[in-house]
Amino acid sequence: MGDPRGKVEYGETLEEAVIRELKEETGLEVKVGELLCVVETLREGYHYVILDFYAEADGDPTPSSDAMEAKFFGLEEAVKLDSTDTTRELLQRLGERKPIFITRISK
Repeated sequence: MGDPRGKVEYGETLEEAVIRELKEETGLEVKVGELLCVVETLREGYHYVILDFYAEADGDPTPSSDAMEAKFFGLEEAVKLDSTDTTRELLQRLGERKPIFITRISK
């Protein structure tokens, strides 16, 4: 399982990047909501900071060229899918409705 991700392009706002990435990866037009989660991952050779936002969309997602399928899942179903540790932790903590900060350090 994967969720839409990507990099912010030079000159783009975070909101513009979210809209673009979701359109590219799911075909959906979205309205970006509040910040949901900050995931910081530090490993040998890199330091990623991932920002997840709430977003509203109409319609059904369509897979991009790098995906076999795209669809929505309910929270209970999504928690059971094969995903990263940080994605599972985020899904388990969604009920808190406050920004979530997750840091993973591997040395």
